[in-house]
Amino acid sequence: MRYLLIIATITLFSCNTNKEIVKEASAPEPLTFTKLNSGTNGDFPEKIYKVITDQNTYNEIWGKAFAKFTNQQRPANIDFETKMVVLVASGMQRSGGFSIKVNSVEETKSAIIVNVENSKPGESCMTTSVITFPYEIIELKKSTKMVTFKTDDKVYDCEK
Repeated sequence: MRYLLIIATITLFSCNTNKEIVKEASAPEPLTFTKLNSGTNGDFPEKIYKVITDQNTYNEIWGKAFAKFTNQQRPANIDFETKMVVLVASGMQRSGGFSIKVNSVEETKSAIIVNVENSKPGESCMTTSVITFPYEIIELKKSTKMVTFKTDDKVYDCEK
């Protein structure tokens, strides 16, 4: 009987310990990132969620961000050996009041998760009558893991 009690105790404690280890290992860890640019007047007519891993593609994306401006800012030189760039764009919108931004970036055992917030004005909002093209460009540490995008669509209401 004594041996049975010892075996049951060891089994009980080993199960609890394993559950805690598995739970901790699967929790995503936040990654730091730097916002390089954002705006509502880029040349991104379609919805885009893109990872950029080379300077030429980055220069091309940067040029599209400033395509509608006469004075274009020069793109920074990114060290693509240690960094990567992410572009999120919501495409053409029918009025002002729309925005897109990266809220956070998380790393799991197998992936990088980019949490994106798409905001649009509610029915009671007064907005500008101009077509907009919201986008944001961020930089973060390079990874060989698959990058996935998790989108949260928000509608904000304005006072009547």
